[in-house]
Amino acid sequence: MAVYTITVQQYSQNDDLITKCTDWTLFNNGDGVVIANNFPIQAGQTFGVTANEGETTEDIININFVQPFTIANLVFVKRIIL
Repeated sequence: MAVYTITVQQYSQNDDLITKCTDWTLFNNGDGVVIANNFPIQAGQTFGVTANEGETTEDIININFVQPFTIANLVFVKRIIL
């Protein structure tokens, strides 16, 4: 059985996210569109990547909040298998 840890970070402005994990998911909890590496994530939607056990994704995800929005909130969840 795999042992893992989960980290959760929230963002409200443009940034570069470093994955270095097994699985990651972006949750758009805001009311506008977030562009993640040219992929639009609508309000209320999620986008993520899952790797196999023993694999690690090492990516940089550039996030941009698209105007107009009232609430800018993106949640970045990572699962790291130890």
